[in-house]
This record gives sequence, C-alpha cells and structure tokens, in this order.
Amino acid sequence: MQNLATTEKESSENWRRAAKDNYRLALQLEHDKSCAVQQRDEALHQIEQMRQLFVHNVRLLPSDHDLTKLSLDDIRSLQTQLQQELSKLSVIEQVKSNKGQQTPSAENSAAKPTTTTSSSPQHPK
Repeated sequence: MQNLATTEKESSENWRRAAKDNYRLALQLEHDKSCAVQQRDEALHQIEQMRQLFVHNVRLLPSDHDLTKLSLDDIRSLQTQLQQELSKLSVIEQVKSNKGQQTPSAENSAAKPTTTTSSSPQHPK
C-alpha cells in the first residue's frame, strides 16, 4: 500500500514539474513572439519611412547637363522607356478615373492631377 502511495506521489510530482516547465516554456515563447512582432512592426515602419523619403526625393531624370552627355542611342532608349512608363500611368489613371465615376468622392476630384502633353521630336532611324 505504501508503495502505491509513493508511486502516486512521484507521478503527481512529475506531472506538476512538467506542468511548471510547460508553463515557463509557454511564457518564454509568448515573450519571443512579442519581441518578433515588435521587430517586424519596427522594420515595416522603417520601410514605410524609407519609401516616403524615396517618393519625395526621387528624381526621374538626370540633370540636363548629364542628359547632354548621353549618346543618341541612349537618349532614344530613355525616351522609349519614358513613353512606356507614361503609357502605364495613363492606363492606371483611366482605371482610377473610371472607379471615381462609379463612386464619386470629393477626395478623388480634389486630388486629381492635371496633365499636359508635349510633342517630342521624332528621330529618324
């Protein structure tokens, strides 16, 4: 009988120890998770800050002085790339304009940029 009581007591102690160990492990994992989430949030915040800086400080073209140094082929290539980018922007503008007509809002009409077009000289090839 005493042997059975000792076995039950040892078993109970083992369960209690395992429960405490699991609880400590759960606390540690929860802490690690919180730290990882905080690091992720800080990294995302830094990315957003860098993106904002980039958007505000980006220069689409090199200076006029740098452009004059480009070869004719480079100028034509740059012109083609810019025309492709303008085409993409036109498509995006059209899509957003169509969405704005479906659900009009003051923000869309107030923030709509005005565009001007200029003809660029055509280079014979």
